[in-house]
Amino acid sequence: LVGTYGMPDDPSSFFVRAGAFLRSANFVTKLGGMTVSAIPDLARGVMVNGFSNSMRGYSALISRSPAFKASRAEMQKMAVGLETILHTRARTMGDLVDGSSRTTAVEAGMERITDVFGKLTLMGH
Repeated sequence: LVGTYGMPDDPSSFFVRAGAFLRSANFVTKLGGMTVSAIPDLARGVMVNGFSNSMRGYSALISRSPAFKASRAEMQKMAVGLETILHTRARTMGDLVDGSSRTTAVEAGMERITDVFGKLTLMGH
């Protein structure tokens, strides 16, 4: 039953397919600056606490934390690295997952563009 709420009666209808195409186009055009706009988020900790304090905190977090080692083992079990290839989470959050309908060459091309765009902008990471 998961994912069936709000399913269209005819997933291959023109309007459903056009909506999926427009969502993909919106994803590519409106999220173009996502990676660039995320740089200040990373730099804020350094600007507030200073470079040496930030690096000291990060190194303590990574090297001495038993939680980090446990989470690394959990990530390996869950194959988190596979997400950087498949982009399923980013596509789900962007409402781009619609494998139920047949696609034309234009729709398949737009789907490929969204995949490549997600990889280039490092959304999966």
